Amino acid sequence: METNLDRAIERLQEELEAHLNAKPVAPSQRQMIYSDASLRALLEAAEGDGRSFALASAEGAGIFDGEVMANSAFINCAWDGDIPAFNRAHGKSASVKDARMTVALMVQPDVLGK
Repeated sequence: METNLDRAIERLQEELEAHLNAKPVAPSQRQMIYSDASLRALLEAAEGDGRSFALASAEGAGIFDGEVMANSAFINCAWDGDIPAFNRAHGKSASVKDARMTVALMVQPDVLGK
């Protein structure tokens, strides 16, 4: 005759076996710091919920003259954490929620004065 204790032990053994057989999903490796990236690359970096990324360069002239700074609306939205959803080339849209962007650029005074 099976007792309550026997059933409890059997249930716990089943739970332990299920737990041991469950394999965790490895976190995805993703780039967080960009020094020479397109606007599309930064949008994809921000895709998801609570993503953080940085635009950093020891030679900021390339960033100031590049595609990203030409789109100041993106910089302003990313700085505020309010990047709107965007459409990808293959037709799917992607959403960005609660993203954070850091900008760290080192520039020469003549570049900054442009």
